[in-house]
Amino acid sequence: DMSRLMNTRNLDSPYDIVSWKLGLERVELKANVFNTMFDNYLTDERYSPVYIYLRKPSGAHHALLVVGVIPDKGRFMVIDANPPSARGRLHRVYFISLNKQRTEIINSTFKEQLKGSKVLQVYQWHLLDEAE
Repeated sequence: DMSRLMNTRNLDSPYDIVSWKLGLERVELKANVFNTMFDNYLTDERYSPVYIYLRKPSGAHHALLVVGVIPDKGRFMVIDANPPSARGRLHRVYFISLNKQRTEIINSTFKEQLKGSKVLQVYQWHLLDEAE
């Protein structure tokens, strides 16, 4: 869809030109990146959920969209565009737990596939005001 929108197949990540075309800008932070971005998402409807790009223990790269939290349990609800399957069913929504530095998945509904995954990048987008 992004290629069709931009009328080219060659798009460079993190796809800032596509974001701009949609009236969005990518958020860049220097410290407390995940926590600040997730707080932005929870408190301001102009911010997207947090997108995390990770490397699984198998070496494969993967991406998740963090859309919710169970605060007293420290578990985050994620949406997975390329979901794992269990008992013949795809599971697009499930839970993960991150270490305190938010750099590694320490637990997951799908432990065997995601536990120990390293967070490589954290992204978020912000809806631009019409006046900008």
